[in-house]
Amino acid sequence: MKNTMNLFENSPQCYLSVIASSNKDKLKEFVFNLIDSNSNILKINLNSNIDKIEIRDIIYKNYKDTHFKIVYIDLLYLSNYLNKDTNNLLIFNDISSMLARLSMDLNIKTVVSLHLPNIENKNPILQDLMEYGAFLQAADIVGFLCDKSTNENNTELIVTKHRGGDLFTIRYKYDSELKKYIEI
Repeated sequence: MKNTMNLFENSPQCYLSVIASSNKDKLKEFVFNLIDSNSNILKINLNSNIDKIEIRDIIYKNYKDTHFKIVYIDLLYLSNYLNKDTNNLLIFNDISSMLARLSMDLNIKTVVSLHLPNIENKNPILQDLMEYGAFLQAADIVGFLCDKSTNENNTELIVTKHRGGDLFTIRYKYDSELKKYIEI
């Protein structure tokens, strides 16, 4: 059985991972639940006031202080702030290539969360990430978080790209008593 933390922590050739979902709240809760099991994590929430130089500086400064193993970048709300008059693909290209290089240089894993409103009620495919094409190209692992059953507590992480590994699906159930996602 595939283990999610092993997917992100122990894949030596995988540095940049992307998880996308149509449900912003569930995605954020899932990723926080996923990475909170490891205390050696740096979390960065991106908005329109931060650029790639600032991201790089935040990562380097914190790495010197704590030697974290995983960076979690929340891009969920970045698309709300993007300028319609500029080429956002260039912004995404700059950020994604910088994160991939930085991850390799520091030997850390980077997990990026993206909101994709167009994947609701269908099987997600890599083309659903066309708006974030640079992340698709740079990512070693791409997964979609989906509600695949009528039970709202059941969720699947569908890995649709895995450089150096197999494609697979991990099923989860939300345990309301423990307030966390558990692999089933």
